[in-house]
Amino acid sequence: MTEATQAPARSGAATGVVRGLAAPRGEADLALRQARWGFVPSLDDPVVPGALAQRLGLRPGHEVEGRLEGDGAGEGPVVAAIERVDGLAPEVAARKPALEGLTRRGPGRRLHLAGRQGVDGPLVRAVDALAPLALGGRLRLSGARGAGRSRAFAAVLRALGERLPDARLVLLLAHGRPEEATAWRRAAPRADVLAAPGELDPTLALAVVDLALARVARLVEAGRDVILGVDALDLLVRELARAPDPPRGRPAPSPLRGRLEALAGSWEGAGSVTLVAVDAPDATGGGTADRPPAVPRP
Repeated sequence: MTEATQAPARSGAATGVVRGLAAPRGEADLALRQARWGFVPSLDDPVVPGALAQRLGLRPGHEVEGRLEGDGAGEGPVVAAIERVDGLAPEVAARKPALEGLTRRGPGRRLHLAGRQGVDGPLVRAVDALAPLALGGRLRLSGARGAGRSRAFAAVLRALGERLPDARLVLLLAHGRPEEATAWRRAAPRADVLAAPGELDPTLALAVVDLALARVARLVEAGRDVILGVDALDLLVRELARAPDPPRGRPAPSPLRGRLEALAGSWEGAGSVTLVAVDAPDATGGGTADRPPAVPRP
């Protein structure tokens, strides 16, 4: 496997203001993963020193905006100061309750999707009738090649965005083409689009998944309703099974399906997670021809 398929290479030192999603790096530091790389770990990722991260209560999944102080003497750009965390002052964000201490409830109110008109209207009405979805509920779409599963996936996300205009879309793409992730980002500029393409090393793919779920947790803690879309869930599960065992002393990650189900729901005193996942038609990652290029912003 070439270096390019393992992680994006450094493109030179960066200065000024930086924004990214916080992710673990080493024992205590955090790296700010970048949207332009699909939030895949990169040697270009700015580093938040562990002491600063601990003092401000930063955790993986926080969207951090800060100022850089240089290239870190070969270790990547170093963040000298944190200005905003999830759009809030750092001390305000630090007071948000941790998901682990919140109570998860079952799905909430019914989300009627059938009012959507246009080319996807009949498709959405069929999904609404056969698999009614509630706030904090779960919907899994599957079908044979050419059955329109990806079209249904995009149509449901569009309809959910209309019903929940203030919700945040977090999209996890597996085995997707780079142009697909770009199209989603352009159509949903407020969304967090995390991509784990098929050629990615399984260890890096696991890092992308971990960050996506951490991002969802931080949004819920902040009281946000989240629409979590997972494309090609079954392929992602198989890909993560190829990841090597973690170093001695570190726990093995829980199965992905269980982690997704544990997030979905309405959380007391916080936000909610509505999960929409689509399976690929076969184990080879085929069936991408019917994938739509984009989904409008929720």
